[in-house]
Amino acid sequence: MQKQARAELTRHRLIGATEQLVAQWGIEAVNLRDVGREAAQRNNSVVQYHFGTKELLVDSVLDLRLPELGERLDTALASGDADHRALALALVKALSELASTPEGHATVGFLSGVLTSQRWRPVLTERDDFQALVARIGSAAKSAGTPGAVSASRAKMAIVLAVVTIAATEPADVPSVRADLVEAVGGLLSAGARQLAGSGRR
Repeated sequence: MQKQARAELTRHRLIGATEQLVAQWGIEAVNLRDVGREAAQRNNSVVQYHFGTKELLVDSVLDLRLPELGERLDTALASGDADHRALALALVKALSELASTPEGHATVGFLSGVLTSQRWRPVLTERDDFQALVARIGSAAKSAGTPGAVSASRAKMAIVLAVVTIAATEPADVPSVRADLVEAVGGLLSAGARQLAGSGRR
């Protein structure tokens, strides 16, 4: 049991090191030995031992972090009104609260690093749990008046905009950019809704 606990602690440290390095350097620049060194592990093969490959390591980080983000988003959506600004506020609130600690900010930086890499983006965006986040936001946006044909793509763009902006902002400055980010995300989600409402179509 003690051996299993040590192994779990090591895996947790490696995941944290991965997030930190990807947030700082970008995902393409990080290799498995870098992760082991950042986690203060002397064994050069420690990451391969616990995760196998870089792809499986990235999946393990996402397995751990996306459910937490989904829960934060659901909580924020449940407490808001059914309009575009409230939806934008819920998304920005979920991400900014996650980024309120150094560890959480590294998580958002990791997500940004994956989303902005052409090679690695599908590892995140093709996951069922990420697509569920997109569908949750897209459905809420559609209910608020976003044209159904673009609601999913707008939801995905909103997630990318919010993640990349918060990741690029120093943790202490995140509260000061929240209002502008909410307006930008709300504008993205609502674009086209006014014309749709004016035409009398749903």
